[in-house]
Formats: sequence, C-alpha cells, structure tokens
Amino acid sequence: MGKYRKVDPRIWNDADFRAISDSGKLAFLFVLTHPHMTALGAMRATMEGLASELKWSEKAFREAFQEASSKGMTKADEKAGCIWLPNFLKYNPPESPNVVKAWVQADDLIPECNLKTRVLQDAKDFLEGFSKPYQEAFPEAFEKASLNQEQEQEQEQEQEQEQESPLGPPTGDPPEASDEPPPEREVFDYWREKLGKTGKTKLTSDRRRKIQARLREGYTVADLKQAVDGILKSPHHMGHNDRSQRYDDIELICRGGAKVEHFMDLASGEGKAPASQFSGSRAARGGEL
Repeated sequence: MGKYRKVDPRIWNDADFRAISDSGKLAFLFVLTHPHMTALGAMRATMEGLASELKWSEKAFREAFQEASSKGMTKADEKAGCIWLPNFLKYNPPESPNVVKAWVQADDLIPECNLKTRVLQDAKDFLEGFSKPYQEAFPEAFEKASLNQEQEQEQEQEQEQEQESPLGPPTGDPPEASDEPPPEREVFDYWREKLGKTGKTKLTSDRRRKIQARLREGYTVADLKQAVDGILKSPHHMGHNDRSQRYDDIELICRGGAKVEHFMDLASGEGKAPASQFSGSRAARGGEL
C-alpha cells in the first residue's frame, strides 16, 4: 500500500467526473485515497465497510459508488470483496522496474477473483508502453512469487501422498531383485544423457522426490521422458534468454503435472515455447519461466 497517492487536478475538467453527484465524487476520491488502496489500483473492501468508515448508510454509499462505476471510474466484485480503479496506473505509474517488482506485495492483498485477473492483465498491458526493463520486471516478479506458492502447495501434497501411497509394498516380503533400474533412476539417467549432464550430476533427494511425485500421480516413465524431450525444444530453457542461462533441471521438468504436460506438448509439437510466459497467476520461477 502506497503512502502517497497522486490526484491529477485535471480531474475537475473531466466530463465524467463532473457529471456525477458530490456524493459520487466523494466516494471515488475516498476509494482512491483509501489507506488500503494498493499500488495496482485495487484493494480488498466491502460496500458496508466503506460506508461505515464514512458514517454513511450502505445504501447511500452503494448509490454513490455506482455513479462512479457507471462512468467506468470504479469496478467491484462484491462477492469477493474486491474494488478496482481502472485508471489508477495512468496517474500513478511505476517510477522504476523495482516498483513493478514490488507490485507482488500488492497482489497478495487483493482477493482472488475474475476482477483480480483483469487487474493483473491490465497492469501487464499498461507496461507495454514502457522500456524493456519494466516489461521484464513484471513476469520475473510474479512468476517467482508463484513458484514460492506452488512449491509450498506441492510439498504439502507430496507429504500427504507419501503417507497415503508410499512407493513399494508397505508390508510383506521385500520385492524380488531385478536388473531393471528403479523408475525414477531410469527417468534421471535419460534426462542426464539427453541434456548432456556430466557424471557428477547426482540423483539428489529433491530430484528423486519430484520424479516420484509425478509417477504417483499417474504419469509414466515414458511420459516423463517425453517431457525431457520437450524441454530441448524450448529456446528459453536452453539458454536463449536475457540471462543466457539454462533452466533445464529434471526438478523443474517434474515440478508439477502442468509442467510435465507443457513439455510433453512441446515434444509432440502441440505446444508453444514463447520467449517468456506469465501465468497468475501468481508462475522465471526463481529465474526460469
């Protein structure tokens, strides 16, 4: 939440603003300068709560807010408790790429809903008129934040899966000896060969856990091998990016079912490997995309 907010004095020359009642003007300015308003121009709030702060009736505030909404100055998802000012960034643009990266903090304060999706897409589109560092800061920050959330959720899921469905027979005689390598080793060895990794590259516990998690979800060894083939067709992951860095670890490929399917599609020619991608979407997940 920004400590300061810009209010352009030309607002009093705006035909839409002048057309609404004094109550409508006050409701709009109250939302614009509200302490909970984030740098993305959206915030968590309810009509009842905002009315209470002004010591208005809910009906009076709702009518005033609706006046501003009818002019496209405000939007709300009352079920989610989300309010947005579509023109906020026009008058409160980011002053540096670091400010764009800090938008992630604002994102965490906005309730999940369709309106929030529009807020984020609008912010991304808004940056198209800025220089490259600004545009790159957005996916880098938001996809890194998405990674942190995804990793936490995946760790919880894997812990549950390990408790409910451990690999191997839980009781009884040990499995018969076999010349075939364990499935996670087969996938790892295939990845190491295809990606040209050295003998020093080890099947660490993190890599093993990611591969096993996908196998437990029903993906086959062949599926995971196909995903390995797919990452080879992604220029970005192979190092053709602004950092000239490869993002090709098997841990990344097997990070989640969506990742596996994405790379499988690339291998089959059904997917697309853009130079960069942004998902919600809260997704260069720690640098990679």
